[in-house]
Amino acid sequence: MWSLGNEAGAGSNFKACYDEARRLDPSRPVHYEGTRISKPYGGEAYSDFYSKMYPDIEWMEQHTSGLDKPMFVCEYAHAMGNAIGNLNEYWDIIEQSNSCIGGCIWDWVDQAIFDPAEMKQNVHRLHTGYDYPGPHQGNFCSNGVIPATREVSAKLLEVKGAHQWIKFGLADRNEAKHTYQISVKNGYAFTDLSAYALQYEVLHDGRVVEARTIDFPEIAPQSEGTVVLKLKRDAIAKARKRGTEVLLNLHAIHKEATDWCEMGHVQAAAQFTLCERGKLPAAKRAKAVFASETSPEVLRYSNATTAVSIHAVTGELLSLELNGREVLGCGLPLAYTNHRWIENDRFTQTGNGMQEAAEISVEGFVAGGKKSAAPVVIT
Repeated sequence: MWSLGNEAGAGSNFKACYDEARRLDPSRPVHYEGTRISKPYGGEAYSDFYSKMYPDIEWMEQHTSGLDKPMFVCEYAHAMGNAIGNLNEYWDIIEQSNSCIGGCIWDWVDQAIFDPAEMKQNVHRLHTGYDYPGPHQGNFCSNGVIPATREVSAKLLEVKGAHQWIKFGLADRNEAKHTYQISVKNGYAFTDLSAYALQYEVLHDGRVVEARTIDFPEIAPQSEGTVVLKLKRDAIAKARKRGTEVLLNLHAIHKEATDWCEMGHVQAAAQFTLCERGKLPAAKRAKAVFASETSPEVLRYSNATTAVSIHAVTGELLSLELNGREVLGCGLPLAYTNHRWIENDRFTQTGNGMQEAAEISVEGFVAGGKKSAAPVVIT
């Protein structure tokens, strides 16, 4: 499709642009979101689509079906920072609608650069506007699904999962016969599943204990079929008795290499829980002798297996060591905040409500070589 632009108002000049675009290329429709006149979305004039930017899920439920022309959600997810987290909710509605043709994520790749002076020193570190004098928009151009280095990211995998056209479901299970019936929906418009194989893995507490690759049944475009998996005998029953978590991973993989992917490339994936993890055993209270060290800023309590350091004024947990290993990442203190701020947020109340000075008390602590069955509680 052609676009008349973005976020540029609804002036009559767009009528001239629309008419000229249709004259130059009558084969393609024209999109423009900016003509928001009387409806809760744009595209009312000079556009072959209705259109909307960044709607919430409630809006999607109300305005994506029963329309007199297609709805195109021209921007619906902003990939800045730790984003792309609720695509499935959008796509559940899009795929059930009769008017919405999809949408766009803003945007594809972070627009960040290596600094030439650093490159001469063999330092390749990505920079945004914050690293240079203004005027600039900070890191506002670093809002891509993939980083500027064009590597696979967690956000890309989230998008891939939401967009996959082969969908799986756990339709039925017969633990007595060790069989699991998997529903397979082929959402492609023209492609059957003959080019793919089904690879499945059974995981016990994260470790693969069984893996096989089988062919799909013949499933035509826009059709559904089933695959029956017969897993190892008694695996689930024994896992449930032990409290082991059992997961089933499914992958639709390419049987052969193509012009754009290698053989075995994963085209679609799903995961199902066959057996929930059991309850963790209750913690045992061990008799322990604790030693203490104090300074004007740090209180430290330790025994043979555990050491904890606390800021003497603020009460912040500065360090926690278990069996000699620091478990607070990168030596950073544990920050008690109510959220993690990112550039695209607009929160104004970011305090955690805690006082600057803490009152610290210790219960159950026994010094001087004496043993105590009471746990040490530091408040």
